[in-house]
Amino acid sequence: MWSNSSALGLLLAACVSASATMPVPQSAHAALAPRKPIEPPTEVDTKGDGVLFGHRARVIDDLDGDGERDWAVSAPLAVNGLYDVGCVLLLSSRSHHVLARIDGTEQHAWFGWNLDRVNDLDGDGHAELACGEFDWGWPSSENRTLRILSGKSASCLRSFPACCAFLGDRPLGDDPNEHELLLKTCFTQQVACVDESSGVRSATLNLPFFANVAGVRDQDNRPTNQLIGQLVGHGGACATFSFDDPAKRTTLEVPLARAQDWLDGALTALRMRVGGDDVTIVGIPSWNNFSGGVFVFSSETGRLRRQLDVLGGAVNSKSLDTELGYDMLAVPDLDGDGSPDIVVSGPEYGLMNGIVIAWSPASGKRIWEVAGEVFSEVGTSLDLLDDVDADGVRDLLVGGGDHGLSHGRMKSNGSVRVLSGANGKLLDIVNEAEFPELRGSAGERGASK
Repeated sequence: MWSNSSALGLLLAACVSASATMPVPQSAHAALAPRKPIEPPTEVDTKGDGVLFGHRARVIDDLDGDGERDWAVSAPLAVNGLYDVGCVLLLSSRSHHVLARIDGTEQHAWFGWNLDRVNDLDGDGHAELACGEFDWGWPSSENRTLRILSGKSASCLRSFPACCAFLGDRPLGDDPNEHELLLKTCFTQQVACVDESSGVRSATLNLPFFANVAGVRDQDNRPTNQLIGQLVGHGGACATFSFDDPAKRTTLEVPLARAQDWLDGALTALRMRVGGDDVTIVGIPSWNNFSGGVFVFSSETGRLRRQLDVLGGAVNSKSLDTELGYDMLAVPDLDGDGSPDIVVSGPEYGLMNGIVIAWSPASGKRIWEVAGEVFSEVGTSLDLLDDVDADGVRDLLVGGGDHGLSHGRMKSNGSVRVLSGANGKLLDIVNEAEFPELRGSAGERGASK
């Protein structure tokens, strides 16, 4: 996440849908002793050593056999002999113990900036992890590599040079178990299609008129073969299309406002049924000078039906820097209107507190909202948990990776939180301070800057 004046954003400006009947699995340990005490950060660390712990946090399978699914958490600025090399931790959701650590291999690569689940590729019954590095938008970004890690052993199963993020799945023939992976390439605006079994690239889609291409998920938060991109020079206007037929696209009537065309992977989209209608819900954090917004469109016509933004729909030239829409998640019906709802984040809200909002796309009502502490940037990622507190509603895993970039790297309040899906109440938290080894030694930091 960068400020409006970011040189990166200026450099890149010239370049280019859970149903109401979803089952609610309950925690096997819901009635056991309480977890570790909840200790939100109370002070701002000004030593300048933050590692973006919690920038991405994903739910993975139960690795330690305690009956609860565990977490994969990224720290893209982690040090391991090299500066800002980045790492991904596999954590026990109950004890917070580190089950595995996977480090990047290149200085300043920010390994773990992108982190997503993909299909089980090695047949061990566990979904895998796609771990990507940051695309700086410069030719040197072509040296970046996307790695597919085993969701069980953390070993590297595949590596894809010059790719930085997983976008979606493309069915391969008529076999529902065979797919190809859609991957975002670095520097150039391309989407690569690779066979998930062999890793061989089968096709490449060039998208010169788009910036910030992302995947469209369905209302169960599963990846699809649909893509979305911001059209360069159109005030943030977007279009959806499929990998197989990119020329046949639906332009979405985003309200005219100042928007940045930037390559941060922060565009989010869901396609779901709301009130019986097929809609596409899009989060655009750069909309209206980075105040951000969430927009509900007809999937067929692209016509705007409803929106959520921090300005109440008014266009304002003054940036509030909320970046609403940075991540978005479909959740089962929370307000009883018969349609699924969404949870959306704005990690720059307030004094970089971050905010998470449960919202009804059917009625436009806010169901609940919760903000983080100063500089905690709650909401850099969202994922759906089981019913941790056994109240009948699935809960949320929320990342809050404080980047500290625009403030001289003066903070390190990164965290991963469990929030109640029913009301946003804090149920559990793990803070960056629990893992001082991620910062490396003072000698490592000084020698590698």
